[in-house]
Amino acid sequence: MINNNILQISNLSVKLSGKSILSSINYEVNMHEVIAIVGKSGVGKTTLLKALAGLIAINSGGITLNGESITQPSNNIGLVFQEYFVFPWLNVEKNILLGLKYGMDKLSKECMTERVEKLLMSIELYEHKSKYPAQLSGGMLQRVAFGRALAANPNILLLDEPFGALDLITRLNLHTLIKTIFNENRQSIIIVTHNINEAVALADKVLLLSGTPASITAKWHINNPRTNESFLKLSSEQDNIVSEILNELKNNIS
Repeated sequence: MINNNILQISNLSVKLSGKSILSSINYEVNMHEVIAIVGKSGVGKTTLLKALAGLIAINSGGITLNGESITQPSNNIGLVFQEYFVFPWLNVEKNILLGLKYGMDKLSKECMTERVEKLLMSIELYEHKSKYPAQLSGGMLQRVAFGRALAANPNILLLDEPFGALDLITRLNLHTLIKTIFNENRQSIIIVTHNINEAVALADKVLLLSGTPASITAKWHINNPRTNESFLKLSSEQDNIVSEILNELKNNIS
C-alpha cells in the first residue's frame, strides 16, 4: 500500500513561557491536500503553524516531513503570515529572489532568473517587478509574500490568516491565486482562518482546534472542494458543514 502522508504530527505538545498551549496533537497531512484549521482567537492556531514551520521548540512528540524530523526552519516548508512580511529595501523581484537564494542556492543564476520570472507571472506581478513595497497595495504585498514562500518550491505551504487584513475583492482574488498555486504546483497547504466559509471553500478537510491546552477536537471532510466560484457561493452540502462548524465553535466558547 502506498503511503501518501507527507507531514506527520505525533502527540505534539507545546509550552510557551511555562504555559501549555497545545497538547496531544496527532494528525497526518497527505500529498496534494489542503487543510484548514479553525478555532477561537488565542487558542493556539498560530502556535501550531510556527511549530510545524520549525520556528518554536516543542516540548514533546514530534513532527516529520517526508520522514525527516522538523526541529528548525526548512526549505521544504513555506510560510505566509497575515502581516505583509516583505523587505522594504528590496524590490518585488529581489524579495522573491531572496527566498530562492536561501532555498535553492546551488542553482545557476540563469535558472534562478527563470524561476523568479515564472513566479512573477504566476502571482501576476511581472509588470511590477521593479517596484518597492511602499509602491504596492496590500493585495500586491501579500502576493510578494506568496511568491517568496513558493520560491524554493516547498513540499508544504503554511498560511496564517493570509487574507485577514484585505478587502473583500482582494481577498477573492487571492483565493483564486491559492487555487492556481494548488493546481499548478500541487503543494500541500495548511491554512489558518477565522472565516468558516473560506475554510470550507478552500479545503479538503477542516480541523477544529479547541480546549486549554488545545487539541484537535473535530474534523470535517469536504467533498469536491475548490469547485465553487467563491466562499460567497457555497453548495448546500458546504453550507451544512459551515453550520456544523459554527455550532461546534459556539459550544466550545460557551
